[in-house]
Amino acid sequence: YDTFGGGAIYAYGIDNCTFENVNFTDGFVNVTRCEIDYVNNKPYRGGAAIMVSAATNSRFRNSNFVGNNVTVGLGGAIYFRYSSSKNNTFYNVNFTNNTASRGGAIAYDSTSSRDTFDYVTFEGNDAGIGGAIFYNREVTHTEFKNVTFIKNTGGDGGAIGQSWWANSRYGTSYHNENVTFVDTHFIANRGTDDDAMGGAITTSLGTTNFVFDRTEFVNNTAHGGGAIN
Repeated sequence: YDTFGGGAIYAYGIDNCTFENVNFTDGFVNVTRCEIDYVNNKPYRGGAAIMVSAATNSRFRNSNFVGNNVTVGLGGAIYFRYSSSKNNTFYNVNFTNNTASRGGAIAYDSTSSRDTFDYVTFEGNDAGIGGAIFYNREVTHTEFKNVTFIKNTGGDGGAIGQSWWANSRYGTSYHNENVTFVDTHFIANRGTDDDAMGGAITTSLGTTNFVFDRTEFVNNTAHGGGAIN
């Protein structure tokens, strides 16, 4: 697909969507019992597999997002756009080799709160900022549990990145808080720009109450803040 966004699905204003037990390949939908595969969908603006706009409570289970690409845009696999994005859940989901300008796997262009990631793997995703996940605004009350970020690359934020210019762009003072990482692994993620910050994680100003419990950082690299900046 070469579209505005949502190569396979554009969900606008639809709360309580569940994505489970479906295959998406080259833009065709095939319902199966086993899993979700989003493969090689290519929109222009964002979300090669799915764009979620002005909606909450999206659920993703037993899913695979593989090889999706946004050539100029956000969220190689999933793009959360407009309004507040909250109460989204990811369980047993794999994001592999997805690419975008921002957020190789997932991009949030909205405030993100109360999202949970459980048994999720991000591997080999790539973007200009946030190799796996990109946040364009504030992040609050979000939990990563049993999550692995491995060999993701971003110009800044090899695994997780956030916009440095969000405050000036929107004229609002953003404050990240209460983000928890439990039994989470950051392995061999890289910030690739010459002056890259945050081999694993880079955040904007105003960040408090980031909790790391039984979380490891191994062989992450960047010009500044090999693990966190």
